[in-house]
Amino acid sequence: MKAVRADIEIMDSFSAHADRKEMVDFLSNQKKKLKKIFLVHGEYETQKKFSKYLRKEGFKEIIIPDMGQEYIV
Repeated sequence: MKAVRADIEIMDSFSAHADRKEMVDFLSNQKKKLKKIFLVHGEYETQKKFSKYLRKEGFKEIIIPDMGQEYIV
């Protein structure tokens, strides 16, 4: 067991989830090296909308895997 020497604060003003624009900004910095994007978080309908948005932003291969589906990359 280790002693924790930190204060724990609650910050209600920030979300732990990035919004659509923040995610695209983050991914855009890696666009040249990025080969595939796997969307594995959130509701399926939201994943489909985000996938369409990413394609509009110039990302080519966006994959929404089925539950338990495996990929070899």
